[in-house]
Amino acid sequence: MTVAGNEPGTVTIVGMRVVKSCGPPLSGTLSDSPAQGSGGTIVMGFNLDSATDTAEADNGVGITPGSDFFHGHVITLAFGETHTLTINVLTTMHYCRFGFEMSVATPAGLVYETISDNGAPFELSGILRPSAYKALYVGGNDALGYKLNTTGAWIREDPRTFKG
Repeated sequence: MTVAGNEPGTVTIVGMRVVKSCGPPLSGTLSDSPAQGSGGTIVMGFNLDSATDTAEADNGVGITPGSDFFHGHVITLAFGETHTLTINVLTTMHYCRFGFEMSVATPAGLVYETISDNGAPFELSGILRPSAYKALYVGGNDALGYKLNTTGAWIREDPRTFKG
């Protein structure tokens, strides 16, 4: 996510929290492909399985439980300045619909910015064992070399017998 300063004076992002609604993980179809590429230089994380709703430190290997990202980091933005944030979100036990609320200190006082997926919540589900799904597709980096797949194309597998 890229944040930009759009105030005449300098602003400071002083906090960020997740606003979530969670239930049991989904079990319809699993399309599994790992992420690729690199993100921003500022990295934080949210564990949707945790009671903590604040941004936690993420050292690139994983989210540090109980840490508060904004206790050790300050993000300031001058007018027109941008920063790219990598926000890692995880759940292993739930299906969650969520958004974020960012606290920004401005010259006029504290402002709360809502972050969504173009007005809709973001969605994420924990992954069950393959046999729990009705359908299973393996693709992307997971599929390279799998069954002589050289393109990363999606391959349908039987979730009851899949051993990948």
